[in-house]
Amino acid sequence: MIHDCHLFQDSNICAAAIHAGVVLNDIGGDCTLLKAEGQNFYSGSTRNGIVSRQCSGPDWFEFGEFCYKPFEEKKTWHSARTACRQLGADLVSIRSMTEQSWLESYLYQGTCWIGLSYHWSDGTPVSHTNWGHGEPNNHNGRENCVEMVTTENGTSWWNDLNCDAHQDWICMIAKGKKPIIPPEPPSPVPGNNGINYYQ
Repeated sequence: MIHDCHLFQDSNICAAAIHAGVVLNDIGGDCTLLKAEGQNFYSGSTRNGIVSRQCSGPDWFEFGEFCYKPFEEKKTWHSARTACRQLGADLVSIRSMTEQSWLESYLYQGTCWIGLSYHWSDGTPVSHTNWGHGEPNNHNGRENCVEMVTTENGTSWWNDLNCDAHQDWICMIAKGKKPIIPPEPPSPVPGNNGINYYQ
């Protein structure tokens, strides 16, 4: 009897019961579906008594029990984590090979910060690793943060890197938790002598 199934393409068998990529089947196992390339993610729905929760906020992508948002804006590891935390999220913690495969195949290609620096930044225990050959190596004693390197053919590995390097990053938040939308910056008000100020 299969308690967990992990499918990496569309399935006529599971499609009726899949909600936002994940469903608890009738025997309690998880069924995770990665859609075929070029197709949309599943939207939330209610079917067979199972209610899916969608991600809130623009540009957040669902997988499992979490929502993910990649940022293609170079920052240091600490600045990237601060940016995630300002949204009510944290840098991504990768808990399984299934999650790793989804990230590398469907969400992001290139190099980006993940939330590992001795331990996951959100406090999650380290249960999965994907180190590249010879990594981590703490080159020159200055590599305390971790990047995920993903190639165009979808293979990826982790590399320890100096935390002050500038990389893209991925934020992660639990489904059902709404990201904080940062307020719009104030508009300047003209002042004396042609100097603008902010109220």
